Amino acid sequence: MSNIKVICSFAFLFLFISIICCGCSNFNIDIPDKGHWVVAEDTMDKPRSPATANLLPDGNVLIMGGLNDSADTAEIFDPNQMKIVKSIPLNDKRYYNYSATSLLNGDVFIAGGYVYENRRNHNSTNQHETNKELYLTDTTKIFDSKTYEFKDTKNMKYEMADGNLAKLLSNGNVLLFNNIIDLGAKGRENMRFQIYDPTKNDYYEVKNMMHRIKVGVNFFNLNNGDIIFHCYWAYPNKKCKGCGSWCLYNVNDNKFEIYPDDLPYEILFIQLDNEKYLSIQPFIDHSSGYTYNINTKEKIPVNNNIPKTWRAGTKIQSVLLDNGNVLILGINANSIKGEEKNRKLADYHSLRDKYSAYIYDKTKNIFYEVSAPPYPVYRAGIVKLKNGDILVAGGSYLKDYKRGYSNKIQIFKYKH
Repeated sequence: MSNIKVICSFAFLFLFISIICCGCSNFNIDIPDKGHWVVAEDTMDKPRSPATANLLPDGNVLIMGGLNDSADTAEIFDPNQMKIVKSIPLNDKRYYNYSATSLLNGDVFIAGGYVYENRRNHNSTNQHETNKELYLTDTTKIFDSKTYEFKDTKNMKYEMADGNLAKLLSNGNVLLFNNIIDLGAKGRENMRFQIYDPTKNDYYEVKNMMHRIKVGVNFFNLNNGDIIFHCYWAYPNKKCKGCGSWCLYNVNDNKFEIYPDDLPYEILFIQLDNEKYLSIQPFIDHSSGYTYNINTKEKIPVNNNIPKTWRAGTKIQSVLLDNGNVLILGINANSIKGEEKNRKLADYHSLRDKYSAYIYDKTKNIFYEVSAPPYPVYRAGIVKLKNGDILVAGGSYLKDYKRGYSNKIQIFKYKH
């Protein structure tokens, strides 16, 4: 009788383990093929990185930016023909830290950034520390999506030191943040920001100043049109240097405020809907994530981690897909033995020519790997096409300790 009990116990234990294993395997398998990469045979005239890509009303893509001679042209790519259909000269070269904002009418507003010292209408006194030929500019342009021409617009009130921080508002205006870099605490005090009104081709200032602010690159759009964003703010009566917090831009009152809710302070996140965002936290051996609901304060960890990761200093690039999932593009860490002794060297080595791609599935609340892009993605121009596919233009890489730049256009054919 005792033998029967032992046999039954083992059988029950085996059944229990089998059920658990089946559950685990079901969690990790049955992930359908969600897409693949296609590389356009037609390449850009020159390599581009950093680059921007903007979707135009006709479905074509405006591609700009880059270093050296890459910045003196913009190109139009037709996804249907998979080819460059037009190259447009730029008298004012735009290298990096400019903003390229798609307006409600389909035109693209180009503002600020670094340009050559011999550009037109040069009136800047600021000079980039590491390159004597590059200057900040207060000039702007409008790319007319109907005529495919750049038109000069009224200069900004202030030069933009971190021009990629521009946000289209619900009323069609553009909020332009002006981060001051490498000026210390005093240089960031009492900073004003400006609003561009495309209908009037004019600028006006935000009513109040922000004291010692440096804005993060992520924004969350509220239902009423207000925007919350990361900022470094010295709270009154607090002894800290730029405490991390959230700020709010009040659209109706045209002023900044400290956001009252104590949201988790994460640098990397993407808005999923009107309530939730996905935060991605990179570590040396893996990357984890969670979703956060700003209304209910519910924080839900993603059910698994990304086994590969990327180092600090190499920006994770992510795109919200049509079905609410997220495509995540990263550069594999793949550090070699001994690199950790020199953090700067380790960060530099992270720009290898190895890349990874993942999708966050909001229904299953998991990350899963998809095919990696064949060519570089770091600091590439990325945009979602009309059919839901993702276009990646240009990018930089490091191979054999030499930095290189890509002139390739890659498209992730996403299976909906």
